[in-house]
Amino acid sequence: MEFLFFYLGFSVIVGVVAQSRRNRNGVGWFLLSLVISPLLAGLLVLAMQSRVTDVPYRVINGRITRRADPRLAVLLNHLESGR
Repeated sequence: MEFLFFYLGFSVIVGVVAQSRRNRNGVGWFLLSLVISPLLAGLLVLAMQSRVTDVPYRVINGRITRRADPRLAVLLNHLESGR
C-alpha cells in the first residue's frame, strides 16, 4: 500500500516539475509517469530543455505591456492609439 502512495506521489512530482520548470504539460507527464514509471519519466523531464514562452510583449486588457523594457510598451501603445 505504501508503494502505491509513493508511486502516485512521485508521479505528481514529475508532473509538477514538468509544468513549473520545463513549461510542459504537467497532466500529460503525470499520466506518462504512471504508465512507464516516475523514475524514468522524471529522468526524461530533467533531461529536456525548457520551452521558451517569454514573448517580447503581451496584451492585457487591450494594453500592450512588456516585461523587460517598459519603454517599448509605451511606444507600442502610443503607435496603436494613433497619437
